[in-house]
Amino acid sequence: MSDYLPEPESARPWLSDKGFHETFYPLSWGKEYSYTLFSPSINRFILVDSLDPWMMHETGKVLSSKVSTMVYILDKETPIMTNDDCLYFTTLHKKLEKGFGSPNIPAHRQTASLSKIPPNMITRIGWSVDFIKPDRKAALIRLHEYAQFVLRCVYAIHLAVNHRLFFPEKEYFDTFFHEQYPKHLTLTYDSTTAPNGMINHIKTILYDSQSTEEALSLIHESWRKYSKHDPSGIRQMFYGILGISQPDDLEKLGKPGMLNIENNHQTMWVV
Repeated sequence: MSDYLPEPESARPWLSDKGFHETFYPLSWGKEYSYTLFSPSINRFILVDSLDPWMMHETGKVLSSKVSTMVYILDKETPIMTNDDCLYFTTLHKKLEKGFGSPNIPAHRQTASLSKIPPNMITRIGWSVDFIKPDRKAALIRLHEYAQFVLRCVYAIHLAVNHRLFFPEKEYFDTFFHEQYPKHLTLTYDSTTAPNGMINHIKTILYDSQSTEEALSLIHESWRKYSKHDPSGIRQMFYGILGISQPDDLEKLGKPGMLNIENNHQTMWVV
């Protein structure tokens, strides 16, 4: 019989579901709309979500081409806001936000930070006086709507690629076998022909575009260019999560797993 005795659970805290990591996931105590995107340069929250802090963080990175962004995870005591009223809320601890740009500070950091905001540091003060004029009000509303569109696109492309991709060979090999595979071995990020993969490509479109209409047009063209011979279903799932139909010409390429006369050379992996 072995003399080995397992250590008490307290010495191996990862065996417990409880821990500090829970505080980054407010749904664990039933609080919704706790992942928020705040813009110091506008001095308002421009987006809220309940599901995934990392998708909100990626969205903040994309939107940093438009405004300074900070991702705040709300505490239990912070007020509840939704995408219907988040533009009426702001923060009280301006000292911590100076490095990210504020209404009085021209600094603009081209990345999104991730932070937990203390209790009682969020307040509802109404519509910003800087955006009362009709043209400025319309611009802020467009930004808010674009932020919602970007978040949905970020969810859609990350979920579609990771759910439908049979073998993420480029990312996998670069992470776990860096410089350990033959230089002549051709690896791709996904099953499309996008040089850096569709996740990076779509997010770059969102970063550069100035409107939802512009971004959608470029996204449609990208799927036409890079997914014509891809039977994996990434494209179909992307549009499904986004909540819109594919353009007719993309729909005619076929359902996931199907090969038509124009894309019958695709080789599938067996892993």
